[in-house]
Amino acid sequence: MKERNQKQLLTIYRIIFSIATVCLGIVMLVELWGIYHSQPAHAFSRASVGAALKEMLPILLLWVACWILNMVLTRLYPQEKSKLKATPDLSVTLSTMKKRFVNGGKGVAGMKGLRTIRRVTSVVGRVLIAVCLAWGVSYLFDKNYQVKHSLAFFKETNGVADRTLSMLPWLLAAAAIAVSVALIEEYLQKRELALLQAAMVEELLRKKAGEKIENPILLTASEMQKNKDEKAKGKQSSQSTKIIWVVRGVLCVSALVLIVLGIEWGGMSLVFEKARSICQQCIGLG
Repeated sequence: MKERNQKQLLTIYRIIFSIATVCLGIVMLVELWGIYHSQPAHAFSRASVGAALKEMLPILLLWVACWILNMVLTRLYPQEKSKLKATPDLSVTLSTMKKRFVNGGKGVAGMKGLRTIRRVTSVVGRVLIAVCLAWGVSYLFDKNYQVKHSLAFFKETNGVADRTLSMLPWLLAAAAIAVSVALIEEYLQKRELALLQAAMVEELLRKKAGEKIENPILLTASEMQKNKDEKAKGKQSSQSTKIIWVVRGVLCVSALVLIVLGIEWGGMSLVFEKARSICQQCIGLG
């Protein structure tokens, strides 16, 4: 088989296997939710689990078939080892470039507007994503929800499958918003990087020409080293502070968990009983 046809075959297979895996996961969640809410007394009994497995058997068999096909294709067409090429991270490149400018490049024309747009886009995108997720999840907790589909599968699972279908548009909308925000932020970062590069080149050319610059935007080597040392000291102090607060949080949570477990397991009543016995028998009170 030609290399091009081999890659096309593997790509089609991976798409089918991914879809089968996602469908299997959704069906498993739906069945588990239906079992839990249909028989709260003995939810996960042998009969209920067997019935759920019987309903999800077709998609399970399809996934197993895809998994077997995966083993066969791996043996027939082993993947060639390729060296991973490191791609530069745009945010890291932008952060490194800002370190060469006074005040992180805020004095460059057009930078303030781009940063404002990027922050507003990030905040608005996160709010919209949270609203879509909250709206989608609300279908699971709606007690007055009515099943819209007439198939028996949607009614037997206590409306969970129907709720899942109602949730999907909102979940897809949240994913689309997240992708859109990421693309917009990437575009704005590229614009910021282009502005910084143009400003740096312009000032270097003016310095090379011997022109006197009243308000330079580039840092000198000594100023860059000074800022680097100050940031290193601040980073060390912030890391030590974070470690201290993490230790405090772990100790506090551990104490609360142990207190709750002690009360739940009857430790508090046992301590009270021993205290009463000491007061009455040893000290002679009461």
